[in-house]
Amino acid sequence: MRRLIVSVLCAALLVAACSRPGDEEIATVGGRVITVADVAALFEVDSIPIDNGFRMAAFRLVALEVLETAYAEQFGGTVDEAEVEEVFADFIAQMEARGLAVADLTGVADSGTGMIRFDARLTVLREQVIGHLLAAPEFVAALLADPAALTNVCASHVLVATIGEAAAVLARLKDGEPIAAVADEVSLDTFATGGDLGCVIAARYVEPFALATLEAPIGAPYGPVETAYGFHVVVVEERTAPTAEEVAADPAAYADDALIDQAWAEWWQAALGAAVIEVNPEFGVWDPVSLRIIAPPGG
Repeated sequence: MRRLIVSVLCAALLVAACSRPGDEEIATVGGRVITVADVAALFEVDSIPIDNGFRMAAFRLVALEVLETAYAEQFGGTVDEAEVEEVFADFIAQMEARGLAVADLTGVADSGTGMIRFDARLTVLREQVIGHLLAAPEFVAALLADPAALTNVCASHVLVATIGEAAAVLARLKDGEPIAAVADEVSLDTFATGGDLGCVIAARYVEPFALATLEAPIGAPYGPVETAYGFHVVVVEERTAPTAEEVAADPAAYADDALIDQAWAEWWQAALGAAVIEVNPEFGVWDPVSLRIIAPPGG
């Protein structure tokens, strides 16, 4: 299920505002004009105050315009409108299941679902862009360059405080004692019963331990391995990794969330950084460093 990502805007938006002409320009980007009416439409209200919440909403409209244009120019795509409707319905269902009203998320009393629909559109755009980013040869190459992020290891370990204790554990295991018995007797890791760590992607471990799980002979005790937690003796029961062809065929299946988020962030930051954005000084100033619309001096 997609996560509902509507941001809570500041409570000041609940305050009645002086009316501004709906056609008053806030910003222009790529020939597209963002007006006061466009921002008000996000909340389906007649007027809202000109404050940081207003500027954030205006920024969201500017950003979406920039990102949709960049998507079309770089990948020749457009947002799937049917998918937007599906995501919108999913978000509304999530809200109902959690007992939330639209005002709980938008911060605007009696507001409609315009902001929810906006976030549905942004969600679909993000998914479509990520599909292209992950299929790029350089992204696949980056995945293949990090074996720890691709390799699933099933391992057990014994954790002790000193290298001497680890050497003694290693000797006992090499003499044939079961690792589960030794771990239950001496291991400092009381969360891993019998030393069993289960099967996980190697990269989830701290680096020295992750490298050890990639290097250890299958079924044989290996170590000692020093980490910030102490000294480990590890036994890897199984180790599997996809082929380069499998990764290239479905990179999304092998990329963790952090790597995907990084790819998306780098893309949208580059798109916003390259865009020509002009802001009406009555409403704010475009900050090319933070990539936001900020309050005007003295505002």
